[in-house]
Amino acid sequence: MLNNDGSVDYELNHENHALQLTGGASDITSVAYAGNAMSEIPLIWVKRYAVKNYHYVIFCETQFDETYHAYAHTDADGNILPVTYFPMYEGSVTNNRMRSLSGQTVSASLTDAQETTAAQQNGDRWDKLSFSECNLMYEMCTLISKSTNSQASFGAGCSNANDFLKTGTMNGLGQFYGYSSATNGVKLFYCENFFGNYWKRIRGLINDKGIVKVKFVPPYDSTGAGYINTGVTPSGTSGGYINKMEMTDGGRIPAVASGSETTYECDGFWFNNAQVDVALFGGARGHGTKCGLSCWLLHYLATSVSAAVGASLSCKPPVAA
Repeated sequence: MLNNDGSVDYELNHENHALQLTGGASDITSVAYAGNAMSEIPLIWVKRYAVKNYHYVIFCETQFDETYHAYAHTDADGNILPVTYFPMYEGSVTNNRMRSLSGQTVSASLTDAQETTAAQQNGDRWDKLSFSECNLMYEMCTLISKSTNSQASFGAGCSNANDFLKTGTMNGLGQFYGYSSATNGVKLFYCENFFGNYWKRIRGLINDKGIVKVKFVPPYDSTGAGYINTGVTPSGTSGGYINKMEMTDGGRIPAVASGSETTYECDGFWFNNAQVDVALFGGARGHGTKCGLSCWLLHYLATSVSAAVGASLSCKPPVAA
């Protein structure tokens, strides 16, 4: 459980999150609690590059040389942090503040600005999930599964269900859990429904009228100002499956949608090259096999709202004195 200042309050029981690790009830359902339930991700240095049709991702515990970066662990001041925090639960807004708590209804139908404001109400170390964080999760899961088919490897997620799931449906199921059924959740590194259930609107990836732009570290905006122009123009059939991604220094970005549910990335890709769109990640409960850790939607204005679109928290802890 992470305090609002980004410091650790206490650790949760790994198999039963209703309990603290040292015993006694936890605060995972308490909206009065001054903090949130988060998954601690230790520092990982990553080198990414491409040679012809091969993409390479190398992990290291230390910065082997200057070509290794730790973008997901870098704060707005450029500090490299020993840990960073991903959300255990999808975001629910209570009293204008986005939370990561169990037993809540995920908050949807908000604009990008409203989501961002609600996330930052927790404190100056808090924000929404970013491209760098989503990409690191994708890379970690690809490494341990040896597959780009995240649904086949970890579970279908809530990808073909009549109703959205509330938070906390997987509290007693450990660090990883999934089902072949597409009506239940999926759990990765203690993070519930990192893909599926609701779309997650993220920071750091934008389709600027047909040019994909990316920013690997905060601060972010929703216009693409200060972002890196990748030169990639989305192509193929919007709403199809990804068959090509392009490697950048900070991770892979979707490029072409002409694949299938069992080939290449195995996930869906939507785009609109006529407007400035803020990225949505992971897919929602009605997108079936198109959901997953490489599912992207670059077809959604920052001002657009939908009952299927929400957001989730992330936190960069304070710099040690």
